[in-house]
Amino acid sequence: METHEYIQVIETRADAEVVLSVVAEVHNLPRWTTFFASVDGRVERGHAVTTLVGPAVTWIEKSGGEVDICSELNGRLEKARLSLQPSAAGTRIAFKVRLPVAWGSERIEAQLGSMTRELERLQQLCEATSDGIRA
Repeated sequence: METHEYIQVIETRADAEVVLSVVAEVHNLPRWTTFFASVDGRVERGHAVTTLVGPAVTWIEKSGGEVDICSELNGRLEKARLSLQPSAAGTRIAFKVRLPVAWGSERIEAQLGSMTRELERLQQLCEATSDGIRA
């Protein structure tokens, strides 16, 4: 299946360490991304989760300033990448996904809009976490 990479970016005033602590925790996924409905428990390779397309096993891989959200769905491995970079405001978060070319422009635009809203929720979650740490 032919895919194309799409990137959405947002800035948060939370520092990279706080952002990393939020995005590297599988239990936080339903709090900011609509793809994950629930985290159902720990399994051998990660966490059993319920997604919009059914059950999956999800885990997080971290390397430097990059976090991969890895999910095995129906025998396929899917990944979404978050790249974190310090910025003057706090942290720049780039959300990268690969979407099927066959989806067509209307469906892809809808998904990109959803990614923007998810990043806004992530921004709020990171800033609330950061504010809680400082309090």
